[in-house]
Amino acid sequence: MVTRWPATDILAGDIFAWNHLKRTRPWFDKLHLAQVQGLHCGPHGVVPDKWPVVSKPVMDLDGIHRDAEIWASPADMVYQPGYFWCEYIEGDLQLLDLWVEDCEASMVGNDRTAVHEHVLEFISSHFNWHTGALNLSCVGNVITAIHWGWLNLDR
Repeated sequence: MVTRWPATDILAGDIFAWNHLKRTRPWFDKLHLAQVQGLHCGPHGVVPDKWPVVSKPVMDLDGIHRDAEIWASPADMVYQPGYFWCEYIEGDLQLLDLWVEDCEASMVGNDRTAVHEHVLEFISSHFNWHTGALNLSCVGNVITAIHWGWLNLDR
C-alpha cells in the first residue's frame, strides 16, 4: 500500500500528459480501452448486434464522458465521425483518484472506495511503467476512461 505521493509527480491533466508523455496517448482512445477490456464495441458506422449501447467520442481529453448517450435500439443511432459505441454497463459511475507506484494502486485523500480487483489487475498489467497520479472513471469493474492526474487536486 502506497502512503505517500510527491506533489512534483502529479500531472497537470490530460493535455499535459498528451504533450509530454507519449506513452499515455493510446489510453486516451476510449475505443482502444474498451477493446483491451474485451467489451462489445465498434466505431460509428458499424452497427451493433446487441443493445443497449453507449455512444461517445473516441477521444475526449479532459471531457469526462461529454456527449455520451445511450442507444436502446437501431432507431436511436445517429452517425457521428470520431465516435464509437460500446455495450451498456449497468452501475454507478465511480471516479477513482489513485496513486500508482511499483504496479500497485491505492486510493488517495479521504475517499476509501474499494478498488475492484479487475482495476488493480489492469493497472498492474498495463501501467507497470507509470508512477504517479491516475484518475479512472469506472462503472462496476469496467474502466470507461483514464485521466493522467487527479480529478480533485486539492489534496
